[in-house]
Amino acid sequence: MKWSDHARDLLNELVSPVPSLERAEIKRAIKEQVEELAGEAGHSGVNREEWVVCGYWLSAPVPVKRLTEGYLRKKGYGRFLASPDSTLHLLQSLDRT
Repeated sequence: MKWSDHARDLLNELVSPVPSLERAEIKRAIKEQVEELAGEAGHSGVNREEWVVCGYWLSAPVPVKRLTEGYLRKKGYGRFLASPDSTLHLLQSLDRT
């Protein structure tokens, strides 16, 4: 699945606080989740930051989430940091707009 430069940069920014030994594995898991979300919505690529943030929040381990939660809230992504069910519901409603 093709990723926009902006989406790829955001993912790299989100995983940057993760220790380098774990970063590649966590990034891979997040990418898989993001691509699954985008694919389920019928997208052929990842070009929306909402997909990256939600995929990150759904798949990142709790310690990693703690490293970036404040940053994400400050950047205006707080609405995507709820429970997995409400995050998926929010994504579905965004996709209809």
